[in-house]
Amino acid sequence: MAVVGVIGALIVALVVGAAAAVVLSGRRFVRRLQAHSTFSRSPAAAPFRAVTYAGEDDARLRDLRDRYPLAEISGSGSDAARAMALMRWVHSLAHHTPNPPKPERLDALHLTRLCAEEKRRLNCWLFATILNDVYLAVGLASRIVHLNPPPEAPRESHVVTAVYLRDVGRWVLMGPDMRAFAVDEQGVPIGFAEVRERLAGGLPLRINDDIHMSYATWLPRRLRKAVYRWYLSKSCFRYDCPVRSEPNYESRESGRTYVQVIPDGYHAEWLVTHCSFSSKPVPPREARTLRQAPSADTGVFPGNDQ
Repeated sequence: MAVVGVIGALIVALVVGAAAAVVLSGRRFVRRLQAHSTFSRSPAAAPFRAVTYAGEDDARLRDLRDRYPLAEISGSGSDAARAMALMRWVHSLAHHTPNPPKPERLDALHLTRLCAEEKRRLNCWLFATILNDVYLAVGLASRIVHLNPPPEAPRESHVVTAVYLRDVGRWVLMGPDMRAFAVDEQGVPIGFAEVRERLAGGLPLRINDDIHMSYATWLPRRLRKAVYRWYLSKSCFRYDCPVRSEPNYESRESGRTYVQVIPDGYHAEWLVTHCSFSSKPVPPREARTLRQAPSADTGVFPGNDQ
């Protein structure tokens, strides 16, 4: 019994120590956000290449709807309810691993087949890729967003899916790898700008109760939320996303273009051009298989072709 008591005490000490380390390092990252808290709101200095989104008539998205009952999974509620239901379903498709082998194709049809047939594990990027295609397939404008930490942090980045909720008029972030998202006081998901502002301003950042970390299921829920807040404080320094939101775009070996969002006072020489802030995008203009909607993010900067 004494041995069991000692082991229990050690586990408690490890958990408390880990929580303390998360809090202390999180404060360091928050100070970075406070030092670079704004993004340029100047008028555009050069033409801006807006992000385009694959339309529901895209053949690859039709095939995705044929394979999975996405309309049934999403339900018939609000955009927020549908987005959360689809995110939770994508999370259930596979277990998480930080460094899986890169698949031959980066689209939901291929990745879900690997999960079903080969029991592949996915990282945040691959989870977000599936969810992005799923959102596009049900008619929601969405894009893959690569969140990048400040330079002194470990080089590990984080990838989420941003989806536009028409009924609340905002872009929100969904993290399907951890089944996680941040919400406002009404329980509605929020986006990058709001998350960053709350972290930098020391305001409460509410995380959904059913957050799930497959690699740390033993953590109490309160600590899981604290870890996710820490992760966001580290990762939400700057971000980028592809200019074309469509299946398999990020599999291209060349010709990929990304939009970067860079905070004021940080590597101003990286800024190629910039655009003005708009709180709400204009309704998407339907095209044959691509639709275009101006970004609702502050200080959006196109990066170099990759």
